[in-house]
Amino acid sequence: MKHLYDTLATSNQNLQKANHDMGVITEQLLEANYIKEAYIGTLFTICSSYITKIQDIRKTTYRKLQAKQYDELMKQNDPSDESIVHEIQDLYHKFDITFLKIYPNFINDFNQLLKPEERITLKKGELMNNDLRIYALVRLGITNSTKIAEFLHLSPQTVYNARLKMRSRAIESNENFPKRVGQLGKIPFEFSS
Repeated sequence: MKHLYDTLATSNQNLQKANHDMGVITEQLLEANYIKEAYIGTLFTICSSYITKIQDIRKTTYRKLQAKQYDELMKQNDPSDESIVHEIQDLYHKFDITFLKIYPNFINDFNQLLKPEERITLKKGELMNNDLRIYALVRLGITNSTKIAEFLHLSPQTVYNARLKMRSRAIESNENFPKRVGQLGKIPFEFSS
C-alpha cells in the first residue's frame, strides 16, 4: 500500500509540474497574441497610409509626365531630397508609441539592466533612441542584426557595434544581456486554478 501511495504522490508531483509548465506556456502564448494584435493593427494603418502616399505620388508623376514637366519630376525624385528622412522619423515615432503602449515600463526596466552611470537618458521630446529601438526589436524577438539594421536604416555593422557597446554597459555578464532584455515587461496574466 505504501508503494502505491508513493507512486501516487510522485505522479501528483509530476502532474503539478506539468500543470505549472503549461501555465507558463499559456502565459507566453497569451502575451504573444496580445503583442501580435497590437502590432497588426498598427501595421495595417501604416501600410494603408503608405499605399495612399504611393498612389498620390503616382498620380502626380503621371500628370507631370503628361504635361512634359520633366524638370519638376527630376526635382521630385532627387535622391538627395531629405523628405524621406521625415517619413523614416514618422515610422520610428509610430513604432515608439506602439511599443511603449505594449511595454510602458520598458525604458525603466531596460535601464535597470545597465550600470547606474551607463543608463540611457533621453533628450527632450524623444520617446526612444536608436539604442532603445534596437533592444525593443530584440524584445520582440528580432535578434538578427541585419534585420534590425534594415528596419532602422542603419548598417549591420552599426547595429552590431551598438549591441556590443550596450552589452558592455550591462550589470550582468553580457552573454545573458539579450536574454534578460527578452524577458523585460512581461505582461501579467492571471489564471484561475
